[in-house]
Amino acid sequence: MQWLSQHGYRFDLNAANRPIVLQDEVQRHLLGAERVKPKEPRFDRLHRTG
Repeated sequence: MQWLSQHGYRFDLNAANRPIVLQDEVQRHLLGAERVKPKEPRFDRLHRTG
């Protein structure tokens, strides 16, 4: 846990007091950038005909 904190990883602790790190958090550190947010769905396109 100390290593995670020192290297800026965000994590939670499970019931056994072990650190849990999200895959997105690891990718953020390894790739050096925030993950791009998916675009909102375009529901208006579903109603088009023809």
